[in-house]
Amino acid sequence: MKVELIKHLRCLTCGSSKFEVKGREIDLREIREGMLICTVCGDEYGIEGGIVDFMKGTPLPEEGFEIEGLSDKWLLSLH
Repeated sequence: MKVELIKHLRCLTCGSSKFEVKGREIDLREIREGMLICTVCGDEYGIEGGIVDFMKGTPLPEEGFEIEGLSDKWLLSLH
């Protein structure tokens, strides 16, 4: 995750865009591993492989789950 992108993110709990980064692995291009912490409410989001996990605690949809208008057939037609 590039540091300059953080200002565009919003905390899912309080809506703030003020974050502190605690990096475990940061290279010249991005934060590879670490935590994004909201300085307003304290909610934390993990960063793994350069991607922030805003889905924490959200169960994955069951197999066969479809969003209205999107189907396997439609997805396969995109290739």
